[in-house]
Amino acid sequence: MYMNDGLQRDWDVWVDFAVYAYNSGQHSTEMLSPNELMMGQRLKSPNDLLRRVSVAEAGKLTSYHRRLLAAMTSSRECAEAARKREQERQARYYNRRVKQKQDFAAGDRAWLYKPPRGPKATKLVHPWLGPMRVIESAGYDNYLVERECNGAKLAGPSPFSEEGELTVRD
Repeated sequence: MYMNDGLQRDWDVWVDFAVYAYNSGQHSTEMLSPNELMMGQRLKSPNDLLRRVSVAEAGKLTSYHRRLLAAMTSSRECAEAARKREQERQARYYNRRVKQKQDFAAGDRAWLYKPPRGPKATKLVHPWLGPMRVIESAGYDNYLVERECNGAKLAGPSPFSEEGELTVRD
């Protein structure tokens, strides 16, 4: 929205237009405009109002009221269904990147994530150590693991953990 005044002091002239645009626009979650949800009908644009030849009466109040209630009930149900679909879509989008906590038992095999660090670290250094065999749990999300190739024991966070800090144990 553009304001004509160079100092943008004419914002109050444009508020009504902004409210009309907001109330008549279809929202992505509900798939309905706010006016449809609140009033049971779409807003008519100024062009629609100017082109009308005649104005029809709404009819008897009771029949109009019944139609309005039916339209609003239908709108609410549609909005609720669209909201649930959107909520599920957003949950799928969020959950695709969230790591699920894994519990390992003694004897399980796993790879340990140890990102390369320091001045000699390059993107070609393999960030995974393993295979490892879990010896025992060492507290919340920490495990004592043993390398299968040379028997070195390491204590650190869960395999597949982001931290990747390890200490060598004898």
